[in-house]
Amino acid sequence: MKTRILKASLLFSIFACTIFLFSCEQQKQTRVEKPEGTITVEEAKALQQNYVKTRGAILRDTLKYTDVRDVTFTIKELKQYIAYVEQELGSNLNEESALRIYFGAYPPSEKYRYGLSTVFIAPTQNRGGQAQQGSFFSFGFQTELVEPLNKGTGGEPPTDYP
Repeated sequence: MKTRILKASLLFSIFACTIFLFSCEQQKQTRVEKPEGTITVEEAKALQQNYVKTRGAILRDTLKYTDVRDVTFTIKELKQYIAYVEQELGSNLNEESALRIYFGAYPPSEKYRYGLSTVFIAPTQNRGGQAQQGSFFSFGFQTELVEPLNKGTGGEPPTDYP
């Protein structure tokens, strides 16, 4: 009797392990295509160098200190924010819904007379296929249905790419 129970338990364990291992092999990750708007590392370096030479120099000379020129959000924060936007927009979400990045500046502080630069991210949405005045894009309407994302980590001192 004990032998039968042991054999049945062993067969069940082997069966369960086989199913578990087989199901793990079946869960392959879907390959994500590179977005159309990506640029090369060299192009990104050139863009930042041009910013530093033009706008960075003007800001430094005007403010009398080097301002933030990079802001970091973790992938987790961005994924959570996108999920939040999708949830809050609900039925208002469509193919032309987008995220817009705005430049901003914090209030003056003891250390920074004019405050430091920042960015915040806010969703936009389409309103009947019409572009917002002054915009070429049909997703140009700002929505106030969802609060913007801010509080990324500003590069202080600024970080050069990459």
